[in-house]
Amino acid sequence: MSVDGISSSAVVAGLISETNAEYVVLGKKLVNPYEIKNINVALSQLKYTKKPAKIEENYYYARLEPTDSLAQSFLEGTREIYAYSYPLDYELKNNAKKYKEPEYVGKLQVYWAAVPVNYKLPKNINFKIIDKVFLPNGDGRDDFKIEGFDLDFRNALEDKALELFDESAKKLKNARITGYGSGYVRVYDETVNAYLPIFGVEVKMRRFLTTRYYDTMGGGYFSNYSHNFSGPIDYTINWQENDFEIKDGNLGNATTGQNNINGQWIADICKSGPWSFLGTINNSKDFFFAHTFRAAFNYYNYNGTYGIKTPPKRNTMGNSGALNIKIKENAWKGSHFFFTNGGGLVDPSVVIDALYNVPGEVNGRMIFSTVTHELSHASHWQLGYIWSDYINSKKKATLAESWAMGVEWVVTNQVYSAL
Repeated sequence: MSVDGISSSAVVAGLISETNAEYVVLGKKLVNPYEIKNINVALSQLKYTKKPAKIEENYYYARLEPTDSLAQSFLEGTREIYAYSYPLDYELKNNAKKYKEPEYVGKLQVYWAAVPVNYKLPKNINFKIIDKVFLPNGDGRDDFKIEGFDLDFRNALEDKALELFDESAKKLKNARITGYGSGYVRVYDETVNAYLPIFGVEVKMRRFLTTRYYDTMGGGYFSNYSHNFSGPIDYTINWQENDFEIKDGNLGNATTGQNNINGQWIADICKSGPWSFLGTINNSKDFFFAHTFRAAFNYYNYNGTYGIKTPPKRNTMGNSGALNIKIKENAWKGSHFFFTNGGGLVDPSVVIDALYNVPGEVNGRMIFSTVTHELSHASHWQLGYIWSDYINSKKKATLAESWAMGVEWVVTNQVYSAL
């Protein structure tokens, strides 16, 4: 790999192209069952002993436009609201997770979310209300409560609103079905001829404006216990953890998902090509995201096993955000670590070059090894290595690369020998 242009023998190949990234294709606009006028129609038809005469909005369904990269990073990382990079009131005709507005000329991603009426967004986010809504079970926070509205009433009101205004739910005739959402996230690796579970990644489950999220556990398993969606679910994997975020080139956070799933979702990821028949998600980009996450999660959480320091963490070394790991084809000077970014909230600190530039096909071990190498440069920097001097010093550049190659070799071999 390279550190600001200093190359080593470790090279990673891929099939990713930022210019050919798949965007959300919108279908017809959907009637919003939670819009305040619709929820009150549902209330008027609901046969319930104790109910209010009228319900006021408790959320705004809004378009959120960040004005700088700090705001974009906030929207992508916060769990106070659940922001999506595509509209939530349209039919989705594919499984992409990013939308590009035809009329929008800004360089940053636009988001859509259900925002509590009393929530104060940062000033560097432009806020436009689309609908005033009432969400009977909130936007996904487990501690959600409405004084005077018990769970049975909230469920009955939501059922009635979906029955009246959601085409996919009209067939249910107000009967709640088992729709809690669960599944597995795994990625194929040819070097061990098996699917490897992804531990610790965030999976969001959504229906209209209601979201639940859970991190995968042992075996890559996740399960939602707190909300019955009572219908099809849109699943999204956010390739991030508290201290690092994987970026989709210049397109913001890396995501993978499938929409309109009834029940459990088995996300078996493999790259397109010879191995495509082996998984439910056949995409080279998602393959890179998954193996990059494996390597970063291992480095950040098990570094003590190898006696090495973690790369920069959130709220350390003057870095208020998570470390950015950018997956990009034909990256500047190959894969590299930007020590000049100081942790890089504005620009990525680590770039993984996904250019298909070596003989043979890329495999999971190659990606794991490359990411480990570049993260080792970041952790080396934290140990006090004098990066500002090394560009003009061949000796110091050799030390930086040899140290990273050593960490790469030890960590990768230990992990793969245990598989």
